[in-house]
Amino acid sequence: MTPQFLEADFSGDKKPDLAIPIERKTDKKKGMLILFAGSNHTFVIGAGSAFENAGDDFKWASTWSITRDRIVHETTFRPNGDVDGEREISLERAAIKMREEEGSGGLIYFNGKKFIWIHQGD
Repeated sequence: MTPQFLEADFSGDKKPDLAIPIERKTDKKKGMLILFAGSNHTFVIGAGSAFENAGDDFKWASTWSITRDRIVHETTFRPNGDVDGEREISLERAAIKMREEEGSGGLIYFNGKKFIWIHQGD
């Protein structure tokens, strides 16, 4: 993925945090390592570790970027998996936007307690 890393305040402490793409050696599953500035907090998302509905392998993600949008829309689904609609979500800090080349994606967002997946698109 390009760029080789992303820098933004994901934690909300006004310090620049880092997100770095990684690949697990044993099975080549892709993901990211997120490092919070000024602390020992590190997070592995994907790379063989299941992350909500985004899965455990981010090989599908062809682009990633930072969004600082304060209002975003999350795709909602029915219990059978069909798209139900969307709902508006307010964000307090930057999020990582992941996208397929020609498809859906979502946001990786730290809600103050943990990272969550906000699905966008079909």
